[in-house]
Amino acid sequence: DPDVIQHMIERVESVRPHLIEAHEKPMLLRHKESYGLLWSWVASLIGRMSQDGEIPAMPTPTYGRILNIVQQAYGSIRDVRALHLIKTPFIYVHTLAILV
Repeated sequence: DPDVIQHMIERVESVRPHLIEAHEKPMLLRHKESYGLLWSWVASLIGRMSQDGEIPAMPTPTYGRILNIVQQAYGSIRDVRALHLIKTPFIYVHTLAILV
């Protein structure tokens, strides 16, 4: 929902005013799952930093570890999003509440 994404962008800007640049906002608003676009940007930035010599080159284990951390972060965000979208059945929650 574009309104939800716009609200999230406003919240981010209230905490970190210059984190999202003006030309990036329309790109984020166009995508339903803008977190995926954001992590594509991160992975692209890591690749560019490697080509520019700011971090170790692609064939090194350090580069592989950095990319692994990026993939873990992206996977964690997807997992949290899935937990938010998939509702737990009421009977399951009710049974757990009785047992505990």
